[in-house]
Amino acid sequence: MLEVALKALLREHREAEVDRADVRAYGEQPVELPDEWGDVASFLDAAGKL
Repeated sequence: MLEVALKALLREHREAEVDRADVRAYGEQPVELPDEWGDVASFLDAAGKL
């Protein structure tokens, strides 16, 4: 049972670490800014017209 609890704790810690990295990355490069691939708003607009 201890092993299961420790694995769950480590998994939650890793998930929180990934979430913090995502927040930091989106703060540095917001989704609405266009890049070499285009911008998310245009993509979503086009995808909605399928």
